[in-house]
Amino acid sequence: MNQESDRVLDQILDTLDTVTHTIYVKAQDAVAKATRETTAQRVVAEFGKQFPDGRLLCFLDDVDHQPLKDRIGAANRGFCEPLSEPLYENTLWFYYPDYLKARILVEESSSFLPVLAFDHVIYLHGSACSNEVGLAITFAHELQHFVQYTTARKLWAQNRLIPELPRHIIELQHLNWFDIPTEREARIVSVRIAKTLFGSEPVREFMNRRVAEAINVGEVADSEFIRGLVGSVPGSYDLAGETEKIFGRLEPYKQEFANILEEAKANPNFADITVNTLFKSATT
Repeated sequence: MNQESDRVLDQILDTLDTVTHTIYVKAQDAVAKATRETTAQRVVAEFGKQFPDGRLLCFLDDVDHQPLKDRIGAANRGFCEPLSEPLYENTLWFYYPDYLKARILVEESSSFLPVLAFDHVIYLHGSACSNEVGLAITFAHELQHFVQYTTARKLWAQNRLIPELPRHIIELQHLNWFDIPTEREARIVSVRIAKTLFGSEPVREFMNRRVAEAINVGEVADSEFIRGLVGSVPGSYDLAGETEKIFGRLEPYKQEFANILEEAKANPNFADITVNTLFKSATT
């Protein structure tokens, strides 16, 4: 390891018990690096007291990591997920770039054993960071998922079940990503923050470009939905109520959710969710 790598590793190990969030920007250009760091910090500041404590790594890449796009989807701009050992069971760990893994799993100096430096990771592809407005929208979106996980974990977990439905049901129900309450809330928050930082018109212009450059029909629909939020962003969103509503709509598929929960039962985030409580009340 070089001196710079040693210095970074020492900083991570020194703060394992106290760090609340770390923003790391991977960029060759010093100006781009500074601009992205500043934008990211401004986005975090907009969450204010709502931003929870937690060992969170926010990694802003300067390239698109293709294995992740192959796994999640070609239009993917990033993700947010909790980390727990064993890492390979409930995460995208196998698809992470090596330089991201190296910041998450580090060697503890006294035991020489690898330890988790963070409990949560947000990763943004390079293409999501190349424009300040786009960076603010995507980063705020993923930060809202971190807030959801930390402050309303059961609702977060319930919503995570919906994309696991068989493809034919998703198509039959005409479900889009923005129909999932946690996803809709993240989009609302991200637009609100981007408008605060840059103004409505730059955000609308950016979303116009995103619609024009969309690579598939799903991205077109999602981008048009986000663009529609620019003119009128709700002041609040009833995540619990909207979660209950969508499960009411999906009640005919109880058996499918039972199958999904059977697959997920080893993950502690889903351990206390049952089909009965899921449909009796989404917040029971």
